[in-house]
Formats: sequence, C-alpha cells, structure tokens
Amino acid sequence: MRFFKLIFTLIFAFIIVVIGAVFLMPKDRLAKEALKRAEAQIGRVITVNGSVDLGFFPNLYVRMQNLSIANADWSNMGPMVQARELRVGVALIPALSGEVQVTELRLDQPHVILEKSSSGLVNWDFAATVRSPDDQATAEAKATGDVVKANAPDVANPTGGMPSISLPRAVIQGGKFEYRDHQSDAIMLLSNVDLTLQMPSIDSAMTAEGSFVLSKEQISYDVKLANLSQILQGEKTNASVNIDAKGGTVTFDGNVSTGPELDGRLLMNIADTSGFASAFGVSVAQLPTNLGASVKGATQISVTSDRVSLGDMQFGLGANAISGTASIALGGKPKVSGTLNLGDFDLRSGPVASGSKSTSNGGTASSSEQTSEPSSTGWSKAKIDASALNAVDANVNFSAVAVRTDTVSLGQISGAISVENGRLVADINRMDAYSGQAQGQAVVNARSGLSMSAKLKGAGFEVQGLLGDLIGQDKVQGKTNFSVDLWASGGSVDALIRSLSGAGQLAIQSGRWTGIDLDKILRSGQVEKGTTVFDDMSASFNIAGGVVDNRDLKFTLPNFETTGRGQVDLGNRSLDYTISPKATKARGGEGISVPLRIQGSWDKPKLTPDMQAVIDQNLAKEKAELEAKAKEKIEAEKKKLEAKVKEKLGVSSQDGQSVEDAVRQKIEEEAKKGLLNLLGKK
Repeated sequence: MRFFKLIFTLIFAFIIVVIGAVFLMPKDRLAKEALKRAEAQIGRVITVNGSVDLGFFPNLYVRMQNLSIANADWSNMGPMVQARELRVGVALIPALSGEVQVTELRLDQPHVILEKSSSGLVNWDFAATVRSPDDQATAEAKATGDVVKANAPDVANPTGGMPSISLPRAVIQGGKFEYRDHQSDAIMLLSNVDLTLQMPSIDSAMTAEGSFVLSKEQISYDVKLANLSQILQGEKTNASVNIDAKGGTVTFDGNVSTGPELDGRLLMNIADTSGFASAFGVSVAQLPTNLGASVKGATQISVTSDRVSLGDMQFGLGANAISGTASIALGGKPKVSGTLNLGDFDLRSGPVASGSKSTSNGGTASSSEQTSEPSSTGWSKAKIDASALNAVDANVNFSAVAVRTDTVSLGQISGAISVENGRLVADINRMDAYSGQAQGQAVVNARSGLSMSAKLKGAGFEVQGLLGDLIGQDKVQGKTNFSVDLWASGGSVDALIRSLSGAGQLAIQSGRWTGIDLDKILRSGQVEKGTTVFDDMSASFNIAGGVVDNRDLKFTLPNFETTGRGQVDLGNRSLDYTISPKATKARGGEGISVPLRIQGSWDKPKLTPDMQAVIDQNLAKEKAELEAKAKEKIEAEKKKLEAKVKEKLGVSSQDGQSVEDAVRQKIEEEAKKGLLNLLGKK
C-alpha cells in the first residue's frame, strides 16, 4: 500500500505547487518546482528525460514523459519506478479552494521494482529518506520571491492528516511489477499489468479491476475496498476480491489490512485445478477426478503473517465432499494441522464409472458391481506420483463414512495422519470393512523412491468381498480374523505387488468354496463344479517377492480333515497349491486322502487329482509291506544261488565267512598248488 502513498504524494505535491504559483511562474519553472517538492516528500531523486507539459484549461494537468524515481541507496537494481508517461489532471475550481479532485490519472508502461535487502530493509519505505518540511525547494522559493503555499498540508507529516483526494478514474496500462527478496532469493514478476481504479474520495470505497500475467496465463481481478484511508493507515477495512484465471475463480469477502492480515469467507469454483495453479506458476500433476482435479466450496479463512486458518470448510472434490477445520503454519515448509470429515470418500485413481455403487459396510456386493479392470489385464504399471508428500508436513485427524480405493473398499474409518519430510503415517483407530473391524497402521514413504508398509489386525471380515477386491476372486465365503505385516516398494502398483514381503495369519469360521466339490472328487475321483462347505479354516503365510507361501492350511469338511500347502504368485497372478482332504472313516478308520492340485492363472486355474500324492499318502503301509516281502524273496534267492556256487566249485565256507571270501580262499589255494608243481616241489 505504500506504493499507493507514493503515487498520491506525487500528485499532491504537484498540485500544491501548481495552485500556489499558477499565475506567477512560467511552465518550465513550475514543473521544476513541482519535481523538487515531490523529491522532498519522498526523499528520492525524480528524473524526467522527456517533455513536461502543464495545462490550465479546462482543468489543471501535468504530463511527463520518460519519468523515473531513484531506488534506495542500498539497491543496485536501477530506478525503483520508470514509466513512459505519467499524466495527471485536476479540477481547477475545487483546487483553488484546497480540494483535490483528480479528473485524470494515467500511467503508461510503468516498470516498478520492489525489493527487500539481505538485512531486511525494503525500498518502498521512504520514512528514512524524507526531508524536513523546511526543505531546499521551499527555501529556494522564498529566496527568489516565488509564491509557494507554505501552510499547505504536508502528506509526509502525520499531523497533517490524509489529503482530500478524489479519483474518478485512474488507469495503468502495460505495466511491469517486479519483486525481489534478497534474503530468500525469491523473485516474482507481474507483466502486462492493466489496472482501472475508481475512488470518489480517499475515505470512501475504492474499486479496482484489471489483469496481469504471472506465469504464462492471464489472471483477471476485481477488488473493492470499503475505505482506502483505513488501509493506508494500517487499519482493517472491508474488502471483496474476485480472481479469475484459467480453469476457475476464487472469491473473498471480509476484512483486510496491510499487516498482512485478512479474515472472511473464501469461495472457490475451480473446474481445472492444474490449469488454475499453472496460471500462478505452480506446477500440479493432473489429479484424479475425485481427488482434486476440480474444487468447489467455501471456508472461513483467517490469514496472518505466519499462519493461515480455515474454519467451517465445505469443499467438493469431484464426487467427494470434505468438511472440517485446518491450520497452516507458514515460514519454510508449510505445516498443516486440523480435523477433516471425508464423508463417502473415493480414492480411486480414475473417475467413478457410471452406475457404480458401494455397499454400506464397504464390501463389494458382486463382481458385476466392480469398476476396476478385469484381473486378466495385470497390475497397472503407471507411475505413482507421491511427490506431494514432500511439499508439506502435517498432523491431521480424520474420519469417513466410507472409503473406496483401487484395491479395497472400506466402511466407517477414523484415525490420524502425520506427514514429515515425505513420510506419511496413518494410524487407524477403527476401520469397518466387509462386515468386520480392524485396527493398525499404514506408512507411505516418498523420501527416496516410494515404499509402503501396513500392520493390521481384523476380525469378522467377509472373505468373499475382501478377496474379490484384492485379487478378483469371490469363490470363498465366510468370516475371517486376520493379522498382517506387509512391506513393498516400487513406482507402480505392479512394482509394489512384485516386491511385496511380510507375514500373516488368518482363520475363517464356517464357510464355503464355490466352484469345486471336494466330496465329489473323493467319492468318484472326478473334478466337477460345485460347492464345498467347510468349518474352522486356519493358515499362516510368508510373502517374499510378491509370492505368498503357505504350508499349514487346515480346515474341516463333513467327515474330512483337510490340509493344504503351496504358493500364490501375486505378481504373475498365478498359483500352485495342493489341498489334501482326508476321509477319516475310510479304510476301516485309517482314512484315505485324495490331494487336489490347483495350478495356473487364478482366473482359470486347472484342478487335477495329484495321484503321486495319493500313493504317497494312502498306500504307505502297503508299499512298506511289499518292499519287505520283496526283500525277503531276494534274500532267499540269493542264498539259493550261493549254495549252487559252493557246490559247483567245491567250496565250503567257515562260520561267518561269506561266499565271496570262501571262493577267493579256494582260488588262492589252487594257485599255490599250481606254482609248487611248476617248481617240482610237490
């Protein structure tokens, strides 16, 4: 607002000189004295490199070309203000009575540089350089006998009050405003600045409208201030602001001051968040339809130099609605705190498909209601952008009636979210889903790449809905209690699934498996479609590289005890698993087991009896008996053969001596006899 003070100071200084010497001084002398008067008021050198025109009919006016105003002594950026032309007109008759009625104010192609030094000084603070009221210009006027109204009010003197100025219309065209903060190296540039301002008096309402370019897109604005005098004196006044940029509009109605402070009602109607942000030089990735691609709503906003507070928030993000309160601490990285009610919240990356619906408990009623892609297409390899986690720190309590994601659907949920240096931690106090409840913690870490972890414990979950959403399978029904501790890393859903590791346990009470009839397999050995009813299923598992490994599955069928073991490859969406039901009353109570091997894609798995396992599990005793009988027969035949060899060779074995040793001994004895015969010693 001090820039406005500068403008009014220049206007008033020129007018005072003109009124005081309008009939006694030549035009060039009058212009020179007016410049000196203005310089004395602001303490800066004013240079006019072009022509200076003064006129008196029908109104007073002054027109200066190629005007410049010097910068602060510590700046090396050149003049603070440059303009191709400044033209000011004043109503003559009211001016003679001391009332300033500006009839014309035009500033063409101004270039204004606003700076903050490394030590905190600002170049628009003129107080340190303003000269004494008994300045050199006044002294020279008195010495030459020229008339200058000595008792005119001094706009630089607080005791003189604000000048009585009216401004029916002021225009800035083709302006350029540049702000540089040498402490933070922040730079902001406004180009193509157009402004039309109207102010009946300095104590009445002021309106301003126009446009400028901050980045590449034009931003239009419409501002109304109830009392400009209050603003210039650092007080609050009522204001309304409307900003219109590519993609949407933002409107504020409340109180403002130069603190900077404001409080009032903020309304947003943004159809394209990315486009709107780009107009202000902020790059925002294309957001999902229901996660900020559009924003519409209102909040009570309060802003001070170090904090932004939002109360009574009511915002729509596509089909999502958010309410609550929030506070943002400024200075460095923003820190967000607050309480949010998310309502029925849709976190899916794509738009809601026509006709989709979620059940009240967060489960999926049937596969036909699912809006995700068919499982046969594989996991998405689209890059996940989690960079927003590094933009803010946060500590927010939240609650929702229901939450849908790309993988699971949840019911009522409440907890707290904290974000610190790109790491998000969600503590879940209560989560209703698939008719059950769970508690736990989830972590999303974007500090270096992207990683996720989850620790959850749940009870009473409907297996059909849960597995249907997780892996696209809805053949198993029943209620489960579970605990999981999982970890994954990667830049896409596909990479996350393939890196998944961890462990878990589950137990399913009375349930059924649709698609296979184990009883039929046991009775006839034929694999046919049907339903298997089971009781009390339990299992533990380990996961490495996206592959689930289980070796202790147990569940009970009518007249059967069933175990299972195998692997489920989540990354490749396939499985190799063997279920072994055992008929406990078969074979005289010894039981019989017919293992069933399930292999291939989990969309179309192949089910075949594992005959090798049938033999290994059911005929172990018979196999041992046959092996024993075969061994006895082999031993008997061996003895018969040995006896024939002895008889044929005339060999007799001593006690404990094998047939081989007896034959060897016989050969040695015969060899000795033959050698003695050769030597003639027999």
